[in-house]
Amino acid sequence: MIYSLFLTKMYLTSLYMPFESEKLNENKAQPNPVSFFSTVPSLQNLMIDRLLNEMGTVPRLLEYILQEKEPARTVLKFTCRPRLVQHLCKLAAQDKKAETKAILELDPTLMFDELEEKEAVKNHLGEIIPGSAFRIALGAESYGLLKVMLPFIYRIENGIQIASEQYKRQFSDEQEYKSYDLYSILVAITADPCVGGKPNARTEELLQQFEEHFHSEGRVISNGKHFHLEVFGNLDKAFTRAYYHAGASRWSWDQNSVCCVRILGYLQSKLPACRALELRRGWDGMCEGGKLAIIPDDEISLDFDGIGKLGHACYISHCGTVLNPGSVEINDRMRPLGEELPDYSLGHPYFELYLVIPYFRDIRLEMEKITQPFRDSDPVPVKKSSCVLL
Repeated sequence: MIYSLFLTKMYLTSLYMPFESEKLNENKAQPNPVSFFSTVPSLQNLMIDRLLNEMGTVPRLLEYILQEKEPARTVLKFTCRPRLVQHLCKLAAQDKKAETKAILELDPTLMFDELEEKEAVKNHLGEIIPGSAFRIALGAESYGLLKVMLPFIYRIENGIQIASEQYKRQFSDEQEYKSYDLYSILVAITADPCVGGKPNARTEELLQQFEEHFHSEGRVISNGKHFHLEVFGNLDKAFTRAYYHAGASRWSWDQNSVCCVRILGYLQSKLPACRALELRRGWDGMCEGGKLAIIPDDEISLDFDGIGKLGHACYISHCGTVLNPGSVEINDRMRPLGEELPDYSLGHPYFELYLVIPYFRDIRLEMEKITQPFRDSDPVPVKKSSCVLL
């Protein structure tokens, strides 16, 4: 391994040396190898892949770069930085807090480097998210990830001002959230017996339109929130209205199941990683001692039985239970398979929503508290890749 790293480093340095000698002779200044390596991107990627394979992890690669001497350090610094930024953005999209912290410990400025759309990462939903790792955390409203980033922002010169500029760009041009007409779907379900959990043609048509409206795969999210939690509040209001004025209080088990799976479950399937992980843990248990809990990276995975059927055959209850009301299946990591749940929490949209709406208010208040320094500060623009490794 050491020999392989030595050969890779020597090869990069040998490519760089003619350019270095020429520039140093001209103006006695440290050269910028970006202009050289941008002409051979395939070679650059080959060398970076070689280093990544040898080092195993991105934090180890970054640590290796920072320990190198010049001119190898300068070459590796500029050639590897775009890949490091892309990896950090991917971690932010996955809400990987521990790995993000490990990279920021070595170079906190990476969180502000921005990716263009053609370089942007995709989240677990297939949504394309340009921008910096910091802006991705803002858009996802990941209070846990922002709490990881905040101490490192204070270490950077003008860090709060740079964060303020990116905060304002993330939300300044955000389109105003427009509520969807969920009440019409609930009225249709009331008139439809939904025998066996299968809606009739009219209800199915409205549900298809609803799914098309919230379909997000391939969507480019350049600013604003990645998902508006307000939609759950709108669903709560629509169901309350339907419950008291449109006969939803007399819904059968099948009608409740269609609402929970096809509406509530489908909205759950469009949540960003941070909210989805919290949902899997149980939204009603996220507030501990008056504070919102932060989930460790290795506690819960989004790869669980039923994830591909979420919104079509199952939904996740407020306590983190994956439910398939059609077959009355319960797959809960906290309960033995088949143990009965209280009636109010199994297949009833009114109580599912009633128990989690306060949690969404807590998220809004927590985000306001965390972002307050950025909102109150004068912004300082930062150009793409303008930060340098420490």
